[in-house]
Amino acid sequence: MLWGGGNFSDNKDNKHYIIIDEGTMADILDEDDKDLLDQLVKIIEFETEEELNHYLEDRSGRFRKISI
Repeated sequence: MLWGGGNFSDNKDNKHYIIIDEGTMADILDEDDKDLLDQLVKIIEFETEEELNHYLEDRSGRFRKISI
């Protein structure tokens, strides 16, 4: 069984996105819970990088901005 997930950011066409992927937890779902699969990956769009950074700062306990 896999546990975990990932949080990623990207930009396209001058929009900024955070992608929250908790899909690795899908294997723990029962057949009755398959409707939850759509909720395991979320994409949040931001108009500016400042809005994205503000979102990340507000949730600093969950997200940490790093540069690679």
